[in-house]
Amino acid sequence: MKNLERLFSQTAKAIRSSEIRDLLKLVAKPNIISFAGGMPDPSSFPKSELVKIAEYVATEKTELAFQYGPTEGMPQMLEFLSQKFKSQGIDAAVNTLLITSGSQQALDIIGKIFLDPRDLVMTEEPAYLGALNAFRQYRCNFVPIACDSEGLQVDVASEQLKKLDRGGGSLPKLIYTNPTFQNPTGSVMPVSRRKKLVDLACEYDIFVVEDDPYSRIYFEEEPPPSIKSFDKEGHVIFLSTYSKILSPGIRLAYLCAQPELIKKMAIAKQALDLCTSSLSQILGYEYEKRSYEEKKIREIRENYKRKAELMISCMEENFPDGCEWTKPKGGMFTWVKVPSPLNTKEMLPKAIEKGVAYVVGTAFYANGGGEQGMRLNFSYPTHEEIKKGIKRLSEIIRDQI
Repeated sequence: MKNLERLFSQTAKAIRSSEIRDLLKLVAKPNIISFAGGMPDPSSFPKSELVKIAEYVATEKTELAFQYGPTEGMPQMLEFLSQKFKSQGIDAAVNTLLITSGSQQALDIIGKIFLDPRDLVMTEEPAYLGALNAFRQYRCNFVPIACDSEGLQVDVASEQLKKLDRGGGSLPKLIYTNPTFQNPTGSVMPVSRRKKLVDLACEYDIFVVEDDPYSRIYFEEEPPPSIKSFDKEGHVIFLSTYSKILSPGIRLAYLCAQPELIKKMAIAKQALDLCTSSLSQILGYEYEKRSYEEKKIREIRENYKRKAELMISCMEENFPDGCEWTKPKGGMFTWVKVPSPLNTKEMLPKAIEKGVAYVVGTAFYANGGGEQGMRLNFSYPTHEEIKKGIKRLSEIIRDQI
């Protein structure tokens, strides 16, 4: 094909590769210490538990596990999730739930059913780049709202919505937030902001997309209730996943939204993959039903807490003056700022040469910015790798100053 580009749709031309996925290809070499991926510690995978479940499935549940299933999800899984939500104060009937092949698919479905070219999406900044990429392919425009130590600044969002409303222009269709141990900063939105965000969604008749992969991974104090728990009028679309507490390899997630949305989302999902893997669903269902998760999550919390504390301690010991970083109380990331005029994107090739990798801050900014930022993952590297990697990174920063 001489000119393939001319055949691509405008949607295809808007698609960008994830900077993290591209970076992971570069850092696959054994001598590189990677703080780049948002990957769980492989030691957290419940191998023996999954072997027991797999043996049970292979002998007792073969037809169910290896056959097509309903697009919305296996009835047993949906009923279990419904009861789980109710225990958290969320009245989630089965018809408000959809099982998806990872949260990334859920984000794509949301973009597919809501966004036309030039529609507005309000998002926190910095924001999870997977959400930015999922929405960007539908050629929307972003309205970024800066985060502080407590996540998305809801008062600033309120003022921006007022300004847009007074101006007579279009309002955002969606407000995207990752309020609990946020990716990339690790911040936690307090209850007061969560309630106010629901009030804003009701006032302007728009949807909040609450992305919640990390709330189970708290180190000491349990985080506030979900934004969805304060939603009485169906203005919050809640997403969560098994990737961080079971395994990312099974590609199992779910969302909760008003029934009318679930119907439309299920139709959109049919065109993507017909249904989420029945095998993955039954693995997740049995894992939860047998209470394996309750034991394993305590191990994960303690493991990640030790790693986070080690990374913070190493930065305090090695990083030069002028650097700043967050001190997460859960999740998988810390957010680092280097002093201006340093640029973490320009530093990255030098870092890879030295055998350490991170995600550049610009990847998390929808409309530019973030040149002094970098995201570091502490869940995946070993303790020894954290020590060596932070020392290498500090040397690179000092060389640039």
